[in-house]
Amino acid sequence: MNLSAFLPSSLSVFFSADDPVIFALQVAAVCASVIVVYSVLFVTRDVILRSQSVLFQVFSILVTAALPVAGFFLYLLMRPATTNADRALRKDITEMLVRLRAQSPVASTPVQTSEKKEKIEKFVKKSILKNMPAETKTQEPALTL
Repeated sequence: MNLSAFLPSSLSVFFSADDPVIFALQVAAVCASVIVVYSVLFVTRDVILRSQSVLFQVFSILVTAALPVAGFFLYLLMRPATTNADRALRKDITEMLVRLRAQSPVASTPVQTSEKKEKIEKFVKKSILKNMPAETKTQEPALTL
């Protein structure tokens, strides 16, 4: 039985074995090579998006190509958690927040914070005095914020 009869004529040249075991091995080799090529291309694309280090990029691609399955999983363990775009976005957002905080009126008036602190201290002292026993009310509670 000729198994290459089931294939299109363009592929029957590559799979010309009459033995089903050899034919299965040929198909398995093609599938394995497709997986290897896919993993190398995936790692190449991903490492370029995640790292700016050329040395790390080359190392990751070579490890994935040399050790097809194990290299791919090693790369997944070693790869940076965020992409370059995510890091740049986080940096931009942080810079914007710093600028907004510097421009906010609350940050520029330290008098308000000291007045609030005094009000909080008075309230806490009153509540402590209210809950203290009568014999100890003559002492003022020590309070530091």
